[in-house]
Amino acid sequence: MNEQPESPSPFTAPPSAVSEGLGRAVIASRLMALLGVASSLLLAAGLFVSAAVDTVKLLLEHFTHGPHRISSHMLAIEAVEQADTYLIATALLITGFGLYELFVAPLRVPAALSARTLDDLKRKLLGVTVVVLAVDFLADAAEWEGQTDLLHEALAYGVIILAIAVFELVHALQARKHS
Repeated sequence: MNEQPESPSPFTAPPSAVSEGLGRAVIASRLMALLGVASSLLLAAGLFVSAAVDTVKLLLEHFTHGPHRISSHMLAIEAVEQADTYLIATALLITGFGLYELFVAPLRVPAALSARTLDDLKRKLLGVTVVVLAVDFLADAAEWEGQTDLLHEALAYGVIILAIAVFELVHALQARKHS
């Protein structure tokens, strides 16, 4: 019997320089994603700590110097602005966890902080963005003393929030159409 040598299968052939290069590129892209994860988590931690320190300072000033120094109205405005900082920190936390889950490995975190797809991560960030914009506007409205046109500012915030809502609606309709 005359045996012919089998042609080598591309799946059993030793790795070529091209496939080794692609493997290195995949590993490098995961490392780049880790830079985004680390940056997001560090910024989130910094904002959480900064907001907490500002809160303690504000309360100490309010209670040691008496309410005449900082009115309850100003204290409420500061509270809204602190909430805004915490929301931005939360968005960074969601971004860090989401990037990690998308590019590195699954995490055991609450569903609110989890992202299984890039669209899921975008949707969560857009939701936080809408809330941050609303909180920003509420803080501006509470501090308003008539020197600027609050209606124009409200319209600007409204247009941004409407654009995000339309984006979400179109995305949901496309997803429903494809399922």
